[in-house]
Amino acid sequence: MTHAIDFRLGEHEDLPPLSEALGRPPGDGTIGTIKAFQTLLDIDQRPESLPLALQIASNALAAAAGGAHLAGLAHRDGPALDTASLTQALDAARSALDAPARLRLDGQPDASLAARNAPLERINGAWLQHVMRVATADSDVGCTLACLYAVQTMSYPQDPALRDVPAPGALLRAMASVRSSRPQSIAMIASQTAEDALKLPLLLLALAQFPRTFLPELLGLNYAWHLLGAQAAVEDIAISAALGEIPADVHQSLQARRSVMQETSLHAIDQLVAQVDDGDRPDVMARLWQGAELLTQAWQRWLDHGAQTLEADQPSAGDAMIELIRDKASCAMGYHRDKRLGDTPIDTLLDASQHSAEEVVQRLAHSGYVKAGKPDASSFATRLLDFGGPMSGVFDEKERQVVRRWIESLGGNEESGAPTGTASAAPSSSYPCWTRAGYLEESTHEYGNRPCSPRELYYKIVNIEYFPDVLPVAEQYLVDHLSAALRTLTSGERPIPAMQYSHDTLRDWVFHKHREQIDAYEPLTGEPPVSREAFIASTTSLAPLLLIDGGWLQGASHVNTLHSPVGQRLFKIFYEEIGEGSAALHHANIYRELLQSMGVELPGVADLDFALSDHFDDSAFEVPILWLSLSCFSRHYFPELLGINLAVELAGLGANYMQAHDILKYYGYPTTFVDFHNSTDNASVGHAALSMEAVMAYMDDVAEREGPDNLDRHWHRIWAGMRLTLPNSNDFYWRPATRGTDAPVDPASTLPPPIFAVDASAHK
Repeated sequence: MTHAIDFRLGEHEDLPPLSEALGRPPGDGTIGTIKAFQTLLDIDQRPESLPLALQIASNALAAAAGGAHLAGLAHRDGPALDTASLTQALDAARSALDAPARLRLDGQPDASLAARNAPLERINGAWLQHVMRVATADSDVGCTLACLYAVQTMSYPQDPALRDVPAPGALLRAMASVRSSRPQSIAMIASQTAEDALKLPLLLLALAQFPRTFLPELLGLNYAWHLLGAQAAVEDIAISAALGEIPADVHQSLQARRSVMQETSLHAIDQLVAQVDDGDRPDVMARLWQGAELLTQAWQRWLDHGAQTLEADQPSAGDAMIELIRDKASCAMGYHRDKRLGDTPIDTLLDASQHSAEEVVQRLAHSGYVKAGKPDASSFATRLLDFGGPMSGVFDEKERQVVRRWIESLGGNEESGAPTGTASAAPSSSYPCWTRAGYLEESTHEYGNRPCSPRELYYKIVNIEYFPDVLPVAEQYLVDHLSAALRTLTSGERPIPAMQYSHDTLRDWVFHKHREQIDAYEPLTGEPPVSREAFIASTTSLAPLLLIDGGWLQGASHVNTLHSPVGQRLFKIFYEEIGEGSAALHHANIYRELLQSMGVELPGVADLDFALSDHFDDSAFEVPILWLSLSCFSRHYFPELLGINLAVELAGLGANYMQAHDILKYYGYPTTFVDFHNSTDNASVGHAALSMEAVMAYMDDVAEREGPDNLDRHWHRIWAGMRLTLPNSNDFYWRPATRGTDAPVDPASTLPPPIFAVDASAHK
């Protein structure tokens, strides 16, 4: 029923090494940790950063290979390399690290600790999100990890894995408080976080991009995350910061849920180890240990910095003043005209490329603006900052207290006027920066002078981890179809019901279409209109589509959007499409069972043999490629995603599947697949209803964010997605170079600039 998840034990006969697929040279310059984190967070819109992710992941794993945090790791062939000894080693490491004591997790956390915890809490579990791609999601390991992701992110609260967790409602309310108390933008949080606190989440995001390449390492890392207490610490800090303390019923739920996650993590490891040959098992175990070692090292560094922050309690008066000047300098520079500190213009001193914040504070302490130990007699703390002064409103009340505390601290050091500390920001790590122009050039070199056939495109998008250079081709293909749909919104099949959006317009259309599809059903009387052989052939021809069921939403599990009102609905649909953590319930596996009952055995969808199979015509790949292409750029083409999602879920209801049920029953084949869709896709509370609600929630957000006058532009894009899978006259061969120029039906109804624009230099 299911297949073994593919990962790289060695060279795969069909797939290129990642070093080759992502081996393009970097562009000019480097970026720091904060920018690198933000870039990998938005990698669906910045795919040129995939080589950066690979470099970060590969370098970290290479460094971990020589580590000794976990006993036995250095002896790859030793008897200690098994899951029982890994569990024992991680338990010992957890006791040694003692995160609760080091982070003082016995009350409301320190504000600085809560702030540095925020990025890690926001991406918690993100390293598992791409395991749910169609190439791996229907495997036993893939389904187990999908379940773990849903539990870990609390994105599917009714998950069966949480059925026995006590007081789940209290836990959900606590997590809702956490989410409502934090800023919406993870990128904004990152910009305000010290670089050392971002290195662990940056590493986790890097590894997340390559779930098949580094599957054993990811499973080892994930197991260590739970056994070392990282999950517990990150959650406890976030909940305590939001609630002040963790209520007893919430604590009980957390403990039970964490036990579920530990057990599920170990179960995924056991599934992986069980599926490999005996000769490969030592290598797999060594890689599992390596992933666990990597997390142990990274978690210790994160704890060390957190503990140092707490041990400092609060920065010294001098250090706090230095940080205040460093924070204000860029905005203050240019306003001081001819004012000087000593013989240097103040504006020159505020230029970070020429002078440090420490020097500014040092000079200020010796200036006439400050009377050491006497803030009330210092013009810098009074006249300059008061109403009517040149710096009125520049410092808030908390910052004014920093100034006063610093001046008071100078009383014991009046002669030198030196600040009590000279802390400086930790040195930045730098990473090579790849350019989008170079990425597009690489793709054009491969595909620009030859057509990319439907079979090749399907195979490579299913295996996108190994063929990232096909992304510009996939986007070209998608944009061509979307542009055609926009040009004909009001004509042909499934025209837009109204050019102006309203909830009633959408709701009326959905219910009318649903009723129309039901009324079209004609019960089978007598023999079916097709022979058994023809029916088997037509059922088989749908395999490229139905064996990736849910694939259009595989990018919707992203941590950036997972917990938004729209994202919650999309993830619920997606998670149920891929079986709610059970391989037996995965829609693709149910369809594969149907084919097997017909005597049809097909390779896995990620295999080259599947794409080359003579069971299918080229046209069988057209709609699947649209699904998969859209999933690669979910946020960039989000309105279109909402449209195609509604179209697909609504198509699962009514006459087509009801008539298919009758024919399957007549020929003696299982009807589970069609019955399942007519049930779960229902227009009351099922997938069709959730899809409609997702559109409404999105449009409510647009109206609030942009105003009602902009609704129609988004509505037209949604409907282009709704019409995306309709037949069109384009030939089915694409190159990543040219695009249509026909005007849409409404000049305001346009797609966003493509990620891979023809003028790539404009979108670096």
